Amino acid sequence: MDPTHVFTLSQVYEGLLLKMGEKGNDGGQFFTPREVIRAVVRVVAPRIGESVYDPGCGTGGFLAQAYEHMAGPSNEKIASPDQLETLKHRTFFGRERTMPSTRSPWPT
Repeated sequence: MDPTHVFTLSQVYEGLLLKMGEKGNDGGQFFTPREVIRAVVRVVAPRIGESVYDPGCGTGGFLAQAYEHMAGPSNEKIASPDQLETLKHRTFFGRERTMPSTRSPWPT
C-alpha cells in the first residue's frame, strides 16, 4: 500500500476495482489511478470555503485527496474551528451511479 495514503480502506477497495477491471468486469471502469487524482487536485487546488463535487465518487478517492490538499500535512491549513466545521459538513459532495450520496473523509 501507498504509505502516504491515509484512507486505507478506500485504497484497498480501489485495488479490488482495478483487478475486476483487468479481468473484464465493469467494476474497474470507475477506477481512477491515485497519481491522476493527485495531479487533478493539485491543478484545481481547492481551498477551504469552496465546495468539491465528484459526480462519480465511487470510493471517494477524489474527495479524500481534495481533503488532504485543503487541510495540509497534519491539518496545518485549518486555522479555526469554523474552517474545520466547513470541511466536515459543507465541502465534500459526491454522486454515484445508482444513488446520490454525500461523502466526507471524516468519520461521523
